[in-house]
Amino acid sequence: MVLLKTTFALLSVLATLSPAVDARSSLTRRRCRATTGSGGGADGNGGVINVGDKPTSTPDDGPDPTSTDDKPAQTGSNPGKPSTSGGCFPSANFNTPDSPKGISVDDWWCSRTSEYAFMGFSFAVDACPSTSSMTNSFKQMKNDYNARYVRLYGACDRNGFTSDVVDAAYEAGVGIYALVWFGFTGGNKWKDRLEDIVSAVQSNSKAPYVIRNIAIGSEALFDNAISASNLVSQVNQLKDRLGDAQNVLNAVDNVQLNILPFFSGQATTGGNARGNVMGDLNRMADATGNKKKVVTTQCGWPSNDKVWKANSRSAVASVSSEKAFYDLLDDMCPDMKDGPDGGFGWFAHIWDDNGLPGWGITSGGNPKFDFKARTKC
Repeated sequence: MVLLKTTFALLSVLATLSPAVDARSSLTRRRCRATTGSGGGADGNGGVINVGDKPTSTPDDGPDPTSTDDKPAQTGSNPGKPSTSGGCFPSANFNTPDSPKGISVDDWWCSRTSEYAFMGFSFAVDACPSTSSMTNSFKQMKNDYNARYVRLYGACDRNGFTSDVVDAAYEAGVGIYALVWFGFTGGNKWKDRLEDIVSAVQSNSKAPYVIRNIAIGSEALFDNAISASNLVSQVNQLKDRLGDAQNVLNAVDNVQLNILPFFSGQATTGGNARGNVMGDLNRMADATGNKKKVVTTQCGWPSNDKVWKANSRSAVASVSSEKAFYDLLDDMCPDMKDGPDGGFGWFAHIWDDNGLPGWGITSGGNPKFDFKARTKC
């Protein structure tokens, strides 16, 4: 795991340069064929800015009388101000009002430390889905699978797209992990994507109540899309630009990584990937002194290898192996709960096969298998 350790060392340096810079590490796409070792790997990073006061948690079966998962973060001057049936956004028992007008962002989000285990799905946006289409997908994610968040994957360059995402997510009752995608071919298109996000945060009054954080790049450094110093500069500039917006931008240290054990040199079946997953999570936690929130924004196993081939001849790409991987992640809920700052969180990669053939939980909106994942244990 030499590459993994080298990556962590670099990420630690970046974290000291700016508290808003997080480690986004992943073994995905191009680099999956070049990496060996016991884990799924970690080799990319970007910068993350958190929107609002605290990340969010969602009970999967309603409020727990012994837990504070369903209580807002009491950081504002009017605790409990949201006029809902109780709870906090985007928990299962929280009734999202027609408009958030007059509600403090501080009283809106659930506590960051109550967030662990299954968080939601990564969602491909390259096809520029309509607002109604996204609303339907987001509602299915939340209602059928208890998703708390949607993590955007790829990029749509339609003007105003981020605002459409915000409207769809607010109606569905899910939070958004936004992404400024750099792409693989170079160029400055990412700047327009960043501007679209900034515009949404500044002009759409619902944005501070939906966008949980903004990631500037995914694997950006290791794709040579931007230098480390420029990445830090972009993060700080974005913080300055949004500082006077309605939302409060906080440089809450957190670490985001992508874990795809299918590409391990020792991969076999999805159900045998426990060591890969926990190995990478624990190494990342150790590298940050067990003081930062660790969230896996892409975690999955494919049902076929049409997009990318495995590095191990023993790796099995099938629906049953994909299901076994997600069953394994759910069984690991107690392990996830023991992670730093309230526990490890993970996103299923990806929502539908239409976004990434073979990797979806659904195909054409229809479930490929019985997917169940706990948001607490």
